[in-house]
Amino acid sequence: MVSTEKYKNLANSDHPATLIYLVDISGSMGAAMPDGRTRIEAVKDVIQISYTQMIQRSLRQGKIHPRYRVGMVAYSDDIYDVYGKLGSIITVDRLKDEGVPSITPHKGTNMAKAFRYAIKLIQDDIISWSERWLNECPPPMVINITDCEYGEETQDPAEFAKQLKEISVPDGNVLVENIFITDQITLSSQNINDWNGYRVSESTGDPYGDKLLAMSSRVPAGYAQIMSEQAGLKIREGTAMMFPGVSQEFIKTGFVMSMVTGSQIKGPQFRSRYEEDDGEESTVEEQKQATRITKEKVEREAAEKSQYKAMELEAKRKMEREENQKIAREKTKYEAKKSKSLKISVAYPKLISKGSQSTFLFYLYLPDSHLGVQRSIRKANLQILENLKDPEKILEEQVEQASHIKLGQKVKVEFTSHAFLFTKNEILQELHQAINEYRFSATPTDNCKEGVHEILVLISDAKTGYQIESLTIRAKVVDYAFDHVSHPMLSRVSAVVLGVGSFAMFILTSLEQIDKTVGLTSGTAAGVFALGIYASFYNLYQRVRPNTP
Repeated sequence: MVSTEKYKNLANSDHPATLIYLVDISGSMGAAMPDGRTRIEAVKDVIQISYTQMIQRSLRQGKIHPRYRVGMVAYSDDIYDVYGKLGSIITVDRLKDEGVPSITPHKGTNMAKAFRYAIKLIQDDIISWSERWLNECPPPMVINITDCEYGEETQDPAEFAKQLKEISVPDGNVLVENIFITDQITLSSQNINDWNGYRVSESTGDPYGDKLLAMSSRVPAGYAQIMSEQAGLKIREGTAMMFPGVSQEFIKTGFVMSMVTGSQIKGPQFRSRYEEDDGEESTVEEQKQATRITKEKVEREAAEKSQYKAMELEAKRKMEREENQKIAREKTKYEAKKSKSLKISVAYPKLISKGSQSTFLFYLYLPDSHLGVQRSIRKANLQILENLKDPEKILEEQVEQASHIKLGQKVKVEFTSHAFLFTKNEILQELHQAINEYRFSATPTDNCKEGVHEILVLISDAKTGYQIESLTIRAKVVDYAFDHVSHPMLSRVSAVVLGVGSFAMFILTSLEQIDKTVGLTSGTAAGVFALGIYASFYNLYQRVRPNTP
């Protein structure tokens, strides 16, 4: 319960009122209100009116005195300290120069982050207050303007609103006011002069409204008197500082509440020496002058805004023109490429071993992309060496020829040969790239003989089946017995070894030497020796190729 012994300090230039506005700029604030304006536009208009009233109340003999100190934090997914570059909280004379900030709706709503930032802002500010300010300034006030459509996944702002209300100065705790921008709320009267506010224990008829109501402070008695005198509002005892923003008049009343400590009060119980320090209220002429200055500023800002929108529109149109020109250039380039015929290229290993699978790279490419094809082949060879560690798989042969194939055509490519089995012997592809690469894997058939064999590459139209181009390549098949030794080579080596054995036998016979160790004639020893060599090679040959006769 707010103590009636507090909240009696009134603001002037020696001990100003500190107001922190939290402005919701989430995407939902771009929704339209009943009068056709968006929620954010209605808020900006009332901020302009409030700034004008602050300036008028602070005007004395043509000079603006710092009766108010104002901070503003705009928030969506993140927070934006509007006057952060000027120290976050600025005096009303600086406010005249800065004017209403340019705020536009953004993404989501993180209200908790805004309240958490306000806690730090006020705590850091109070630490810098002089002893006189601590004793004579009214407590800071935080005014949250929102449609309260915050994300459920974010932290609960009520927790931080409670922490704010627990911060205190000698004249009382920080006050938290909420202005709920909505048309989905229950009102006792649609007329602002007959509306008597919400008590904390009441329901607004809207869950978000009830949330903000629970987060709001109660209106101090002195503030209620000012609202009654200056705004004609019928505030009841226990009324919460929560105002429904169903129209501009209701929103404006919420802003009036934020400025009450800078107002003059007729009741003698609220008069003090502080009012005398500021002198008399501004004259009618001074107020007219302030209104005229503010009106000129608004008109100037409106003209600047209109000019900015025109520049923004022109910049947008320029970007669209440049984008269209870029698209047209790309289209022209593509059409020019389409008019060119593609070349055909096939890269494959120089030798293909029986029982082993080899890679064939097939390309359809624009003639000026030849270097790109070569780079692609080198990259494929590096991958082959890295993955297989088999130099025999390297793509060493390349066959190229011109064609009548164009970009944009959809073709069918087939590899066919009696000597090879292809794991993927055809592809269907629409040609859009400067380099169109495809991979085929080939394995020699079991009955394939060693030597050069032809492979026919057929390219036809995928829609009609009409053959467009053909290409013949010749691949050499080898039959390795082991490592890089082929079966024919193994036979020749065996013949040489047998010949050497026979020659050795002839030498031993000619010399007529007898191996006395085993008691055999030289002829018998040589025969046994030659027979052993022959048997060894024959067994080896049979293991490698069991069907050898």
